[in-house]
Amino acid sequence: MSNDPTAQKKRKIQIIAIGLLTSVAVLGGLIYAFTGEDEVEEVNNLGPSDSMVPADPTMINVDTTGSLLASPAMIDLGPENTTQIFTLMATGVPVKISDVRVPADVASDLRVNSIDCPAPTDDLMAGSTCSASVEWSGLKPLSSTIEVIAVSSLDPSKEIKTTIPVRAE
Repeated sequence: MSNDPTAQKKRKIQIIAIGLLTSVAVLGGLIYAFTGEDEVEEVNNLGPSDSMVPADPTMINVDTTGSLLASPAMIDLGPENTTQIFTLMATGVPVKISDVRVPADVASDLRVNSIDCPAPTDDLMAGSTCSASVEWSGLKPLSSTIEVIAVSSLDPSKEIKTTIPVRAE
């Protein structure tokens, strides 16, 4: 190596330039490696490979029948209380109440009146209630039932029956 100060200065500049070019190349490679120039395909919908979707999805059966809950569960009538209101609540799906029946053998002593439920062509929505009043003549004791007939609004072929025991003494 020469001791010429100009040659030494030139050599230092070359070493620094090579170092800078190497650093820029390495840094550029790192940036490319982490950001990449390749296009990344965006996935906008879930598929079986996604962790939140089961590999083998199973079918879920939806109950289209529903039910009617009566409250009180039993109607108790007596000389001091010959009339009682009962409530019906649709559960699961909307229902159409088509009939409220009293057996023929007690129909002269037991009547259902003041029915405050939707018309048979209209829905009683799931979670909604309606009411009716049962009246006993008070003439003779009886033990019978009131039967409420409805159909599922989602599947009219599915009949829903709710029986409410009635005791009158």
